[in-house]
Amino acid sequence: MIKTESFPALFLSVYAPIAVVAITLLYFLGGAVYFEAAIWGAALSVILVWITILSISSVIYSSFVKFQALVMGGILFRFFIVLFSSVAVHFFTDLHLESFIAGLFISYILLQILEITYIQSRFRNMSNKDDESEHDR
Repeated sequence: MIKTESFPALFLSVYAPIAVVAITLLYFLGGAVYFEAAIWGAALSVILVWITILSISSVIYSSFVKFQALVMGGILFRFFIVLFSSVAVHFFTDLHLESFIAGLFISYILLQILEITYIQSRFRNMSNKDDESEHDR
């Protein structure tokens, strides 16, 4: 069973092995041009998800309105970061744009699954603690 209470543990046990296999296959099957661009895309998605996890961890025990505002603001923040980075890759670098976007998208989808799993486990733990405290009364 994968421990979902710790995002670093979840990240290392699920994402890291998949990323190592994907990176190895991409390097040997795709070539260096596609490899470098996909790595940069995947790295951007990792950075965005870690920023989100740190932000959510800081407000998860506060009000739902504050939590929801952070999540919605985070969606807009991530959208603009991805938009600006894709434009920058296209106009200012020699990276293969399609490989960059593919690496970003595939990595981001996997990391979103892990992020949602982690957040759900945090909410589940909060509700279990609330249930236990009501039971003790």
